[in-house]
Amino acid sequence: MLQIWRDWFHEKFGELKFVRHRSGGDDSPDLELLFVRKTVAFEDTRLQPEHIGRADALRNRKIAPDICTTVPAISKSTKSSKKLIETMLGIPQGAGCANVSDEHAALTSLLAETVRKKMDRLPNGAIIGIVGETAYTGHTLEFLFQAAEHLIRSEEFCDFDNYVLIIKSRLNAIQYNCALITRQDGRIIRTTRPAS
Repeated sequence: MLQIWRDWFHEKFGELKFVRHRSGGDDSPDLELLFVRKTVAFEDTRLQPEHIGRADALRNRKIAPDICTTVPAISKSTKSSKKLIETMLGIPQGAGCANVSDEHAALTSLLAETVRKKMDRLPNGAIIGIVGETAYTGHTLEFLFQAAEHLIRSEEFCDFDNYVLIIKSRLNAIQYNCALITRQDGRIIRTTRPAS
């Protein structure tokens, strides 16, 4: 993320002089970016519901990494590993189907919860980097970017002035879609395109 937005950071904060990595679990922030004009906290996280992360682990440990499975719906959280595996394998038929509006509502709620949690841990402002694990292409990714911009500009996030939100979705090892969102400037999108 830092490489993608290097010119934006340079214009806003000056030249990046040093990156301080803060290890050790839950102590915030993950990084401190020491720019010429300012030191900025940087917190990196994934936008992934618990049951989707659990589904990834179950696919690798209980099913098999090479077996084709369905990605469970964001809006249909399940606590039972057995039911989650059945959904991933398509048993019963249609169990993984979800209403698009329910998926969008769940994604918006997850995004708001994730951003607020990071803001609470870094009350003096920060760059919040989120890797989107729930939306990769098409309208869902565009919806995520629009929802993030709407959220940041909403009254609920009127205290977002000292923060920058970056959401990145990696399509593969060389392609990505990335949005940088501030309360003042709105949304800026950057993408890579495969060479022709």
